[in-house]
Parts: sequence; structure tokens; C-alpha cells
Amino acid sequence: MSHDCSKVLAKVILALDGEMSPTEEKNFLDEINHCPSCLQKYDIEKSFKSFLCHKVHKKHISSNTISNIKDKIKDFRTEGNAGL
Repeated sequence: MSHDCSKVLAKVILALDGEMSPTEEKNFLDEINHCPSCLQKYDIEKSFKSFLCHKVHKKHISSNTISNIKDKIKDFRTEGNAGL
């Protein structure tokens, strides 16, 4: 199997998001361990994801705010379809 560095980033995201099977993830990690450039991309993305997980906090939003946002989205969609 040949290695294509241009396709690694999409696979990095899948691996870091836990969207690969254990076998797929093992094969992917084995593959990138042989390519310093791809391994660097993986490490950068992993570090960035870790940073975000530690810095971003979920905030409680009132049901009124949620309702207002949904109404604005509906209004936007209605205005966008008016010209059709």
C-alpha cells in the first residue's frame, strides 16, 4: 500500500475524533509513524484538539435564547427562499 501525504489530514481528524475502528486507527498510526511529515501533522492536530478541550467551556444557554436563535434561523431561511 502506497502512502499519500495529501490524504493524511482527513484521516488525522477521523482518528482524533474516534471515528475509526480500532483496527483502522492502528493501521493509520502504523502508516504515519513511517512519515515524519505526517506524524508531525498528527501531533500538531492532537495538541490543538487537546488545547481546545481544555480551554473551551460549555455554557448554559436559556431556553429563551435558544428559541430566539431558532426563530432567527427560520426567518433567514424564509427570506432566502422568497426569491425562488
